[in-house]
Amino acid sequence: MILRSLTLLALATSLIVAEDTVPAQLSHGSQTITVVIETAKNADSRGIIRAGAPAADDRLVAWRDGRVGDASAMLLIHRTVLLGIDGADPATVCAAANCTLVGPSVVAGTWVARPNAADATAVLVAAKALAATAGVLWAEAETTSPTVSRFTPNDPLYTTQWHLKNTGQAGASAGNDLNVEAAWSIASGAGTTIAIVDTGVEYTHPDLAPGYRADLSTDISGGDADPAPEAGEFHGTSVTGTAVARGNNGIGVSGVSYLGSWAALRLTGNFNDTQEATAFGWHATETVATNYIHVENNSWGPPDSGSVVVGPGGLAMAAMAASTTSGRGNKGLTITWACGNGRGAGDIADYDGYAANRYTLAIAATTPDGKQADYSESGACLWFNGPVGESPTSGVVVTDRSGILGYNTAVSASGGDYTTIGSNLVGTSFSAPEAAGVAALVISAKPTLTWRDVRYVMAYNATKNDTADATWQNNGASLHWSVKYGFGMLNAGQAVAFATAFEGLGPAAVPVTATTADLATPLAIPESTTPASVSFSPTSATAFTVEVVEFTVAVTHAKRGEVAYTLVSPAGTRATVLARPVDTGANLSWTFTTPAMLGEPLTGTWKLEVRDTVAGTIGTLTAASLKFYGTARSASEVSNASSSASASLGVGPATDGGLNGGTPGSAGGSYDGGGQGSTSGGCGAGSTLGLILIGLWFSMRRLQSRR
Repeated sequence: MILRSLTLLALATSLIVAEDTVPAQLSHGSQTITVVIETAKNADSRGIIRAGAPAADDRLVAWRDGRVGDASAMLLIHRTVLLGIDGADPATVCAAANCTLVGPSVVAGTWVARPNAADATAVLVAAKALAATAGVLWAEAETTSPTVSRFTPNDPLYTTQWHLKNTGQAGASAGNDLNVEAAWSIASGAGTTIAIVDTGVEYTHPDLAPGYRADLSTDISGGDADPAPEAGEFHGTSVTGTAVARGNNGIGVSGVSYLGSWAALRLTGNFNDTQEATAFGWHATETVATNYIHVENNSWGPPDSGSVVVGPGGLAMAAMAASTTSGRGNKGLTITWACGNGRGAGDIADYDGYAANRYTLAIAATTPDGKQADYSESGACLWFNGPVGESPTSGVVVTDRSGILGYNTAVSASGGDYTTIGSNLVGTSFSAPEAAGVAALVISAKPTLTWRDVRYVMAYNATKNDTADATWQNNGASLHWSVKYGFGMLNAGQAVAFATAFEGLGPAAVPVTATTADLATPLAIPESTTPASVSFSPTSATAFTVEVVEFTVAVTHAKRGEVAYTLVSPAGTRATVLARPVDTGANLSWTFTTPAMLGEPLTGTWKLEVRDTVAGTIGTLTAASLKFYGTARSASEVSNASSSASASLGVGPATDGGLNGGTPGSAGGSYDGGGQGSTSGGCGAGSTLGLILIGLWFSMRRLQSRR
């Protein structure tokens, strides 16, 4: 077993100072080194200040080849100088260069000195002075650079699991993957339990049995304790293996959380509010730490037809609230949700009240080259995307029902126990458990993080995929976000490393509700590219940094799917609910949810824009309100805590993709047409039959797997 770690090791790195001030270009062998001052005060979004006098508590950070922000190019410069001496008195040499001799180093004839000056740049001046002193063979500022040791599990099918490590197996360029190997030597998922709410799971499967918690499992639909699959139930077994198949055991595949535990909550077919709430609240008040449910995955939802507006009822919402406040020893349950596979039908995720929910993480799916999968729905509610692929060439390789019972019915050396790249196993059903696995790794690395911390850690470190896409924008906290991709592709390695040093968001702020005075009379929705808008000015008695915003609208319109909505923050961040013209139902009263403004301040003027994307039918906005959820800390405090965590580990922003990575595209809110549609849902069906059908759905929901 070869380990791969982001542990920082002290490496001998020669720095020959060219100038006595910083920023400066330094020779480093054949490379160029850019030196900047890292400080928690007056810093940019990375915690790096590029001008001003250095202070005693500052640190120097160097970047090879000018690649500022690239974790692989980072050096931390210590306040000590390493030097080799021949024939001179070490104490005298150091004193002449305004240094104090600390003592001998680990090799005979080498010494450690510390500059007497207090500022961060003094070590560079001292190294230069010592190098020019008679009797000194060499002198260099001591540095720390990130190194990796490499772990590859011994599971024979791991080399085909391109979503975990993409080397081009699915016909795309390498690198579009979850970056799990960088996480696994830090965290394996051990000590965490993921609950899989799905069809029955084959818990006797050899790659699932080692992590199975029978004592935490149940069959909610069947009313007994055995969640084994019934005939035709394949889905749950593959979803489970995606998240938590046992890795490095010499057989089959690996899951993301490869040493984690899991529980099966069988919920399938038709189920009522009580059964649904039972799943969401499972072990929410558990007091025994070994019995905590840390993460819950849901790869199902309402039909992705483009004409349904449905969300959880009051009992289910109460269960989610209880789990995120009382679950996991009051640190909260992380709930992942498949965003939906209705893109081809013109659906978008924002009208699914399960995925578009302040308690859940909506996960989209991408192809091996990092682009939006042809089935993956867009949405203002999206948090992340995961690599899953498209049929028929790039499905995920995960656990399957044994033999010929599952998706892979081939009889081979491994039987049909696992899917293959050609098994056509695609869908947001499998990006959601990827996210569940990453969340488990983050919690495994730092169990004290709350559910709010976990999603922030994952967002701050997500990778900006499909960088040329025009829907990318940088929000007011310098986090990139897209209506197609959320904050980006899940990056397990960077999230886990960051988590170990992150202090957390702090206590939740009291939610703030804002109303508008602009709707004394209904607002006509223009059939134009220029929207109409209403304004809001929220205030809080305490510091408030935004995490999630809910915006509730009431619209009178004969074809509600034609309307697009864009929430605009004071920083100019745009979260757009795209039009979905396939929904021809009448009227809408609905609450949308977006994390796009994560990390931004509350104060300022917020706008809600509305426009009709199809000419011919006129409507009005009759009511609107905003509700903000966040942390009771200022945005600068949150930013500095994040920058400090990155800098302390040499993690930095995710490559061309993590925080501030790449070149931001145009505002995502400008993308609001083209084959994305939605539906109605609790208020205003288009016909008597529609009302009957929706009423039946609310009273007895049918699970639709998102494969």
